Amino acid sequence: MSLKLLNADITRFPCDALIISSDSSLMNGGAAYGACYSAARMNFGEYISNHFQDEISVGNAYLIEKEIANFSDDLKAKNVIVTTAPQWVGGESNEIEQLASCYVNSLEKAHKTGAKKIAVSIINSRIFGFPSNLSELIAKRAILRYLENYDLDVYLILHNWKSYGVNRDKIEKLRQYIEKTKAEEMCFAAEAPKRKELSASKRASLEERLKNKDESFSEMLLRLIDERGMKDSDCYNKANVSRKVFSKIRCNRNYHPKKETALAFALALELDIEGTQQLLRTAGYSLSHSNIADIIVEYHILNGIFKVSDINEMLYEYDQKLLGTN
Repeated sequence: MSLKLLNADITRFPCDALIISSDSSLMNGGAAYGACYSAARMNFGEYISNHFQDEISVGNAYLIEKEIANFSDDLKAKNVIVTTAPQWVGGESNEIEQLASCYVNSLEKAHKTGAKKIAVSIINSRIFGFPSNLSELIAKRAILRYLENYDLDVYLILHNWKSYGVNRDKIEKLRQYIEKTKAEEMCFAAEAPKRKELSASKRASLEERLKNKDESFSEMLLRLIDERGMKDSDCYNKANVSRKVFSKIRCNRNYHPKKETALAFALALELDIEGTQQLLRTAGYSLSHSNIADIIVEYHILNGIFKVSDINEMLYEYDQKLLGTN
């Protein structure tokens, strides 16, 4: 299972199923609905009215199969699922539960078609009146809970990620930390003594160490999961890593992960800085103050923030690679 957040053109994104939203009239869902309407060259509302007349209600999801509906190849999704979203009226009319059900019912509909790669256009907070940060939070929670039981790759499409739920105060504090850390790193580099060549005795000591190397990344990761009393699925879900990748790690003592994957597991295990460095070293990596992404991760760990999706938002702000499985 994995949930990835992307800023993408949903009409050009290849997937087994694309989930978009509409209001109860089935004619308006904002920019995403309009873009898909144009690319598919078909009237989704008319199709749903003709085929699902007795089922139309808020929270329901309606499958439009490409081959049957005969919509244009300009829309790259194999199938489209339209869900009817609720209107926000202050939060006292079960809007949160209804919005969550839009995602769950749509994912269930996609899963029943055999879809493995699913793109979800975040339900437009402006059109339906939901506070933007709440809209994104509901989407993430609903999707992640569904994925606890299914091995699917879900891509949550945020057309303008920087406008969704990112606290500007948090960004400013992070920016100050990055600038301070990079300045300290420059001073340290200027004062650092030049490296000396290893003596013969130290080279011999190094060879001895290599013969007796420590546990591998796979061994350390599995040990830490057991020590924390976690299920494997709890760990790889929190890390935003697919079960397929985790299976490779479990089955191969010498599996070499990407740094972003190793860091995601460190966060899922809620390791402190020292523990994170130890896990990274088993994979041949380390946190470095010359790397902005590493500084961002370090900042969050020092502040007790381990949620991968929250850190990915900040990494995105700085155009860095996201954590988890690509």
